[in-house]
Amino acid sequence: MDRNPSPPPEEDETEAGEEADAIGETVYSKHWLFSTLTRLIQMVTDQEGVQSDTSMELTDDLEEDLCKVWDMAMDKDVAVFLQEFKAPDILLGVIAKSRSPRLTEICVGILGNMACFHDTSLCYYYCSGTMILLRSWKLAVDLLVKVGELVDKLFDEDEEMMKSWVSTPPSDSDPNKDTQQDVASSLLEAATQLRSESPEALEVYLHSLQLLTTVEEGMQALVSDGACGHAVWTFVCKIICEDLCQADDPPLILQEQKALLAPALALLSSLHSSLQTDISSELLGSLIRILQFNAECRQSRKTGNSDSEKSQTEEEKQAEDEQLKALVETTAEFLSVVLMEMNKDLLSSIVKEGHLTEKSCVSAVGTLVPQHITSVQHLVGLLSEVEPKLADIIKKDFSISSNVSS
Repeated sequence: MDRNPSPPPEEDETEAGEEADAIGETVYSKHWLFSTLTRLIQMVTDQEGVQSDTSMELTDDLEEDLCKVWDMAMDKDVAVFLQEFKAPDILLGVIAKSRSPRLTEICVGILGNMACFHDTSLCYYYCSGTMILLRSWKLAVDLLVKVGELVDKLFDEDEEMMKSWVSTPPSDSDPNKDTQQDVASSLLEAATQLRSESPEALEVYLHSLQLLTTVEEGMQALVSDGACGHAVWTFVCKIICEDLCQADDPPLILQEQKALLAPALALLSSLHSSLQTDISSELLGSLIRILQFNAECRQSRKTGNSDSEKSQTEEEKQAEDEQLKALVETTAEFLSVVLMEMNKDLLSSIVKEGHLTEKSCVSAVGTLVPQHITSVQHLVGLLSEVEPKLADIIKKDFSISSNVSS
């Protein structure tokens, strides 16, 4: 018996997309809600350069949409969704910076409606929002950090939302369409500000950018013509080469910086494969140094534990080991690709500049073999021409033959 024909694929995809965009069991749109919050944040940010005694005026459209959010917050699914993605923190930041009585009223009202569900933390947010009305102090960086945490959590937990966000252009009816930045550029701009004002907050923005590279839509948002991929590459290279894991740092710095280094290097690795960017001697030196520091840390753990390590629980040590392992794997994978592309001129530069010594070379090769043996063979082949003595040491210590293409 013939069965009824299936509906057209386009309809299935449309229904699936609408279902993924719905907040809980409601018909409210996640995308619309985040778009409204983004416009709110942008308005507050734009007012930063205006004199503090100048009032902040809400546009009619934004006021109307924020009032809709105010009403929506009476729905439990919406309230839970807002709390999960740290909207209360954003609203508190807006309240603290607001010079518009109407905007303050709406933000406190949203928090108040959310607090109606008797959640202790929501009640705290509502009370905090009310107390902020009594004082005036700026939270530009704090607000930026909270927004970053919100976006990072969103991207990490809702891939479909991330795809939709980066691939949906502003509508023709959007009054701000000419001034809107794409998501990747906005993340880069925020990260650039935080580099000087709050370096420890960079992690969430670099992780958000790195998450973009895990989906095709995100990569296109970074590497298509006119996109900010090259600017992201330059910025992240500066962070790694100038701010992190420097030659005069102790090897244990990896434990402190691993959470920032891992997404930064994963981001660079993905961009390099798509943009075919040139590798500087400084970046190559940083990759080698990370593997050297890791080898030295492992050696120190074998010879004796530090007081801080002794005070850690086994669970804490295991969590740290997993984080460090992820960093080392990312670094080794990226370095193996770079080594295959390396020529004699670049090798001569890193040797001359002190980035590649016998100690650092042995440490790096020890991490790369046996998984990346082809890259190591290519390196040894180049070393045979540039630094024959070092090539002989690597060949002897690791039983490796050279394999360099002409």
